[in-house]
Amino acid sequence: MKTIYQLKISTNNITSLLFLEALFSSYLPLKKYFKFFSVALPKKVKKFVLIKSPHVNKKSKEHFQISTYQRLFYLTCHLSDKNAESNPYLKEFLEEKILKVFFHKIPSDVNVVLRKTTHHLS
Repeated sequence: MKTIYQLKISTNNITSLLFLEALFSSYLPLKKYFKFFSVALPKKVKKFVLIKSPHVNKKSKEHFQISTYQRLFYLTCHLSDKNAESNPYLKEFLEEKILKVFFHKIPSDVNVVLRKTTHHLS
């Protein structure tokens, strides 16, 4: 049985996203038990215009935009199945524990969506 975690990360701050990618590559328990790769998703840009003075100066406007940066990380757990055969809950416990500790290091302005899928190898 192979467990794959899919993390969809989105933020308005590009430095937080780059910090998180660096954290992925340097966090040792994550590197020890998981193989991972990232996919850059397209940047979403939301533009809007506000009128400065609605009464007299209707032509004076302010332009704003909000950019949302996204990445998709795939984490594949490669814990040994010999330990999992002796204790079936050990593998799941270690996966959850490592990810839970890792999530405490994520900056507060980053949105994370985690999906877990299991594939049975035949």
